[in-house]
Amino acid sequence: MLTYTDLTVSQKKCIDTFIEYHPELASAAEITSKEVHTIWHEIFNQRSNGAPVLAYPHWLSKNNQIRRGVHSFPSPSGTTTVSQKMQEDKKSLQKIIDSLEPVKKDNSEEEFLDELRANGITV
Repeated sequence: MLTYTDLTVSQKKCIDTFIEYHPELASAAEITSKEVHTIWHEIFNQRSNGAPVLAYPHWLSKNNQIRRGVHSFPSPSGTTTVSQKMQEDKKSLQKIIDSLEPVKKDNSEEEFLDELRANGITV
């Protein structure tokens, strides 16, 4: 997932402009594709009134997908519940892995190698 510090100058400008037009995004962890589209068109339609010129943020949906149609929003505050959720998922997966029984080693390979050595064959 992208963080605000990972963004290029133009990408940071896009995020800052989105937050300027919709201040609730400053603390948002997620944004839907529909919201990105709506906000971008809102800014695009206000270009004649002095709104900044922004390219459509395809990079936001390409690299930050959480699930279908929902993307991580790299806000400047840096507090995202998405990263916390990913850490929780990682911990729960680790618990599952730890609860599994270790795989028992098959001795047939070792017996085979012993038999080869006993007959003078080196491997």
